[in-house]
Amino acid sequence: MSGSQLVVLRSPVPVPDGDAFGLTQPRTDFELIRRLTGGAYADCTTLAPGLYKQIAGKDESTAAAFAAWKARGETGSIFTTGEEIAFRLLPLLRLAGWKGRLFSVIHASHSWKWRRAAGLLGAAGVGMYYTVASLQRDALVRGAGLPGAKVKFIYDSVDAAFFDPALASARSEGGYVFACGLENRDYDTLAAAAASVSFKVRVQASGYFPKEDAADAGLPANLEINRTRLSYDDLRARYAGAR
Repeated sequence: MSGSQLVVLRSPVPVPDGDAFGLTQPRTDFELIRRLTGGAYADCTTLAPGLYKQIAGKDESTAAAFAAWKARGETGSIFTTGEEIAFRLLPLLRLAGWKGRLFSVIHASHSWKWRRAAGLLGAAGVGMYYTVASLQRDALVRGAGLPGAKVKFIYDSVDAAFFDPALASARSEGGYVFACGLENRDYDTLAAAAASVSFKVRVQASGYFPKEDAADAGLPANLEINRTRLSYDDLRARYAGAR
């Protein structure tokens, strides 16, 4: 099995999302990677009882790192879904003389702790680090001193097959701008921008935004905010109807 691939998650692996066609929800990035590489999964539950499990305790990231480290002999490359696994795993792999390559998404390069860890560990044995924002890439290259060829910005969780507008079951009325996202979105600036245009701006809000019962006082009349969770099918319809 030498040269096989391993996809490592911190939490227990969810049930795979289904086939490429007729999806009921978007495919996750790690499931796409596992399918494309023909790899296997590892997570915190993969680690067998014993000394390493005792050392990891309740720390899922450490348990996942140990599980991947123990499987290294059969693995040519390892993909981890976050720095909390990668930066624990990489020193172990180096100590063991592993000859493969580690690939990982780095989510928190804005954190001094993780940026410092990236700088200290360097890029030896790293195939590629991926960030989901260009500023995160800059933090690793300019702030942590990693070589630019080892850090790549990618778009996060974009399943173009699922979100194909042609698959939308019930399009929303057209002619609006649509925005959605998770934490740390600058909704104040978005509201100011909405006030400068004549057409509707629809926002699917999440993360650091007023709660569902918050009043919309002071917001532009053309700005519509939905604070309740949409189904994936409804989200696809919102995308399809946007101008």
